[in-house]
Amino acid sequence: MLEILPISLSRLLLGLALSCATLEAVASAAQVGTQEKILFILDGSGSMKAKIDQVEKIAIAKEVMIQLIKDLPDQVQAGLEVYGHRSKGDCGDIELMVPIGQGNKSILIDKIQSINPKGKTPITKALELAAERLRTAEEESTLVLITDGQETCEADPCALVKSLKGQGIKLKVHVVGFDVSREEKDQLVCIANAGGGKYFTANNTAQLKEALTEVKQAVVAKIEARKPEPPPKTEAPGLRLTGVLKEGGPVIDKDISWKILETKADLEGQHKQIAYEIGPSRVFHLPSGRYLVNAKYGDARVSREIEVKAEEAATQIIVFEAGQIRLSGILTQGGSAIEKDIVWKIYEPKTDLEGQRKQVAYEISPNRVFTLAAGRYLLEAKYGDALAKQEIEIKAGETSNQAIDFNAGQIRLSAALSEGGPAIAKDIVWKIYEAKADLEGQRKRAAYEIAPSRVFTLPAGHYLVEPSYGDAHIQREIEIKPGDGYALTLNLNAGQVKLSAVSGGSPLTKNVEWRIYQNKAEQEDKGKRVAYEIKASHVFTLNAGDYLVEARLGETRVETEFSLKAGEQKELPVEIK
Repeated sequence: MLEILPISLSRLLLGLALSCATLEAVASAAQVGTQEKILFILDGSGSMKAKIDQVEKIAIAKEVMIQLIKDLPDQVQAGLEVYGHRSKGDCGDIELMVPIGQGNKSILIDKIQSINPKGKTPITKALELAAERLRTAEEESTLVLITDGQETCEADPCALVKSLKGQGIKLKVHVVGFDVSREEKDQLVCIANAGGGKYFTANNTAQLKEALTEVKQAVVAKIEARKPEPPPKTEAPGLRLTGVLKEGGPVIDKDISWKILETKADLEGQHKQIAYEIGPSRVFHLPSGRYLVNAKYGDARVSREIEVKAEEAATQIIVFEAGQIRLSGILTQGGSAIEKDIVWKIYEPKTDLEGQRKQVAYEISPNRVFTLAAGRYLLEAKYGDALAKQEIEIKAGETSNQAIDFNAGQIRLSAALSEGGPAIAKDIVWKIYEAKADLEGQRKRAAYEIAPSRVFTLPAGHYLVEPSYGDAHIQREIEIKPGDGYALTLNLNAGQVKLSAVSGGSPLTKNVEWRIYQNKAEQEDKGKRVAYEIKASHVFTLNAGDYLVEARLGETRVETEFSLKAGEQKELPVEIK
């Protein structure tokens, strides 16, 4: 027996060691299975230096991104790719600043803080390089593109993402459009749809936080879905909070924002937050005492004081006394629903002493369901340059549908230098005024845009259009009828002349002061000045007519008369001795 004991003990120790190793491997595999890879692609192009409410967009993005990084679960492997941050005009300016990894939050934060916007927006190449780094991943990875504009390097990011998905690369692409135009949004939505992700509109700090929070929640949800089912356990007593729109109504089954606060406020009137959750129903485990519950569902808010007994399980039903309204827009009565973005603003009907109303809801989308406390409100809806205002009523527990009639039409305006000539492809300044002038002869401006061609959405009525191209201007009256949609090319009745200074037949390189006047008056004075420039040569766009050009170089002055016809393009060398 004494000889057998060491052998048995060694086998026992070996067995225990193998068992521990097996358990460690299983635990490690389980941990890997719950890890999520996420690569942030941040726009560092020059346009990110533009400001929103006096703050640079890049500063807003940095603040929100840093907080998001801090809040990411430990199981997330995160990385950072940035474009347009090192040089101007370089479509290859893309850098993987932080490779995807775990436990690198401080490095991510330092790199985000160092970004200085400079260059272009090579979205397609950035997505392609990011996908290459994730090509071999066994589990689906997440790309999050945060940009304030569309592709500027002559490529199609939407087609690329479709191709990547077709190659079997396991990735999901979310896109956050930060202060983008309607045209830019179309491309970004296409990228998100092709990547099986979501598109988020963010026009300010709050909306950017909301968008990235939702992205984080989606990542967390994927982690939770991969976790093995935990063994059933008996839940400790706690306080379950649920919400209803009205007393006795059905329980709300969509996300509610729950905040638990101390009842006592500090000297600034603020209550210390104890807990925060988002979900249709949540259980809170709190010490015995009284608390303040702040709940938010849509744009409906309720604050209620409750008492908690730690040893008891209890359910509190929070009544919002709210209803819902689905808003959509139409150009005219009986018309089809508008499918492009409408700006929705909802205000309390009562004004303060300065005549201002408190805004309670804001959204940009073709249609939207608003959840509001029961009562009457003033709605302002803006589509293009058409504005509709009307009162709406919300009843507790009820959902209504309302189509807002803008009583408006649309017109696509373009311009040509002459009747039947090709449309101008460069920027035109469009000013549209109400046709009727006030007592001082002034007209109210209804729309303004700088573009070669533009679709204007305007309330029905008569307008005066003033397009300007170079130094050529015209005025034209138009009529907009409800539901109308038509195109109009305006004849600027203009031509172009290239004025250049020469001496002895050779071009001068020195800057010349050019002054152009209408006609030449019979008196000593010149006619009305219509154009002015300081260059060695310049192409002037002018309405057809007779002109006098005065060229000045130092003390030398030369005058030359010329005529210009509609659609004409000519060169006029001016000899300066």
